[in-house]
Amino acid sequence: MQAHYSNDLERGVTILEGSGAYTGENRPVLYVVITRAEVATLKAIVHEIDPLAFMVIGVVHEALGEGFKPLKSK
Repeated sequence: MQAHYSNDLERGVTILEGSGAYTGENRPVLYVVITRAEVATLKAIVHEIDPLAFMVIGVVHEALGEGFKPLKSK
């Protein structure tokens, strides 16, 4: 699953272990930072893999590092 996101968006994906509070089922939690222009592509990829997936899209104030603005030391 991770390779699919990484290949199509050329972004890294962090996989966290999670469990549903109601069901107790273990589930992967994928965390990826993308640009606003990449949101539609990510939605399409997620829907293709799991049409019932739960997705939260939030606004990030700033992303620094590889693929985004360089992280500069003071």
